[in-house]
Amino acid sequence: MFYGLFVIAILTIVVKSFSVDRSLVVDDYYQQDITYQSHKDKVNNAKSLENDLLMEYDKGDQVLRLKFPQTFDQITGKAWFYKPDNKKLDFEVQLEVDDQGVQLFQMDKLVGGVWTLKVDWEGDSRPFYKEFNIYK
Repeated sequence: MFYGLFVIAILTIVVKSFSVDRSLVVDDYYQQDITYQSHKDKVNNAKSLENDLLMEYDKGDQVLRLKFPQTFDQITGKAWFYKPDNKKLDFEVQLEVDDQGVQLFQMDKLVGGVWTLKVDWEGDSRPFYKEFNIYK
């Protein structure tokens, strides 16, 4: 009796282990590892700002607002919406900051759950990076 339950338990574990997605969360993991120092410099640049990049998420209107420091004449870059539990939902957006230093994102089409917003941007040719957690 005990031996039969043991065999069933082991077979169940083996079957479940084959159904788990074992792929890397990002496809270019090793390339990202190589460029880590550059990333760290961008994070430190962002921490050194007097007025930091701010994020506001209005759940009622389903609008996410990024407020960039107004000390820069030109702001360029990209924003990545990263879904930790499903890489198929990840997407990238080119920043289009208005004259007030604000970037708006409509969030109504995003599925619920936890998202990470990764903002890689340049202000007057100086690189910055910041991440935000979003709970939708």
